[in-house]
Amino acid sequence: MILNTQILPELSTVRRLVDYVLLNSCSVNSSGLYNGKAGIALTLFEVSRYLQDEYIEEQAFDLLQESLLSKNEDISFENGLSGIGYVLIYLLGNKFIDGDFEELFGENLNKIFNQLSDLEKKPFDKRILSFHLKVVYFLSALEEYRGSEKSGYFIRLFSENVNIELERDITILEKKHEGNLKTAFLTFFKNYVDITLSCPSLILSPQVLKGYINLHVKNKTVCDFSIGCALKKIADKGNDKKLKEVAEQNILFAHQNIYPTVLSL
Repeated sequence: MILNTQILPELSTVRRLVDYVLLNSCSVNSSGLYNGKAGIALTLFEVSRYLQDEYIEEQAFDLLQESLLSKNEDISFENGLSGIGYVLIYLLGNKFIDGDFEELFGENLNKIFNQLSDLEKKPFDKRILSFHLKVVYFLSALEEYRGSEKSGYFIRLFSENVNIELERDITILEKKHEGNLKTAFLTFFKNYVDITLSCPSLILSPQVLKGYINLHVKNKTVCDFSIGCALKKIADKGNDKKLKEVAEQNILFAHQNIYPTVLSL
């Protein structure tokens, strides 16, 4: 049994942190998830439920309203509308608040879909895909929360184009040494693998996995702890022994590459 004397200092620390956050929340300009009011609101809702504190809940609700009402054309997950929408879906789904998603977020949802439709009309490249890839977190949550044909369509669009880019990079790296490309490939690959674990609709093609394994076996990539952990989950799920071996090598030797650099070949 945990003694009250152990719990009380922790609660006191949490409340001091909450006081600090609330005191400074008025100076936060961003409305987004990572560094803005939506992210603060999400944290405060969780704390209010844990502490059963109505005042903190009220402050969280006010911050959420401010984030929903802010004028924002950025659809990014980190600082824009898709991150705010993700928070709203989480709060509705976990009964922190009551409300109708369409009524609360319909206008912003149209902005997200319209910008994604505009992107579709342009040639996709790695820069565009990297910048918008985390929007898939929101699209996946929306698809799961209420079903959305548009969400499913754009998830498939991202999946198809990212796999094309990764396969293209692998083909180049198998043939020649490209230091900058190797670094960019690993970053892009790591981000995509991480997202596929949280968003089942996003598919990592067998060709990309096979290509990555071949690059690893030929010592054309450096070991990366995050990639190793993610690939191990994929390997365990699919009972893929070769992929699991590569994943474990990444985990084992990654400490030698705390600051990843490209191997000289």
